[in-house]
Amino acid sequence: MENVLSITGRIEDKKRQKQITSNQDKFDAVQRLLQCGSCRFKCAMCGRHTGNANPSNSQKKLHSEFRLCESCGAEFEDYIKISKKKGQPQDIFWHNREWLELWSCWVAYQRSLNKFRKFFNMKQSPDNPCKE
Repeated sequence: MENVLSITGRIEDKKRQKQITSNQDKFDAVQRLLQCGSCRFKCAMCGRHTGNANPSNSQKKLHSEFRLCESCGAEFEDYIKISKKKGQPQDIFWHNREWLELWSCWVAYQRSLNKFRKFFNMKQSPDNPCKE
């Protein structure tokens, strides 16, 4: 009985492949979003290529949840400090309510992407390497 193949799994795989084929453009867009959004060589905020897949130890500790370049990392640290205090600093003019909302929405977006990435399980999708 151990050598019997599961027909249910094969049917699901075939169904998934049909859906992918019929919606290839949409699937490619979702796959690029998930793959490129988690690229180890790009800043998750600005998209700048960092050229370093392993951030420094100080960067890892301060914002280990997201891969950020040095500039965006500094802005993120400011966002964390300000949002914990629930106040607004007066030293940098763009650190206002809209800036706080931008970072808040960005963090929520990144966390949603991570949840979807785990749900989607890229291992189940066909091979589609990064095209950049």
